[in-house]
Amino acid sequence: MADSPPAIDVLRMADSSDTFGALTPLEPRLGKKLIEPLTNLIHSTSAMSLLYECINTVIAVLISISSGMPNHSASIQLCVQKLRILIEDSDQNLKYLGLLAMSKI
Repeated sequence: MADSPPAIDVLRMADSSDTFGALTPLEPRLGKKLIEPLTNLIHSTSAMSLLYECINTVIAVLISISSGMPNHSASIQLCVQKLRILIEDSDQNLKYLGLLAMSKI
């Protein structure tokens, strides 16, 4: 196991963000630990697919720990700001994904 990458390195791989999204509702402690790295990725990525998956995971985490949502208002605001980028994009698929994610907030 010493050669296996830490969870944050796995998270940085675009194709594994959906795995974390699926795991966070089942294991709330994982979600709480991932909020900060996910928001860092949301700030820094230009890949729309990764942006959407990170936002979706943050929303899932915040819903699963709904009692702690007021403590994460900055994360919610960041997600809304980035979803605006998706909604205003000329690609209809990105608009749809942005609206779909926004409806969960």
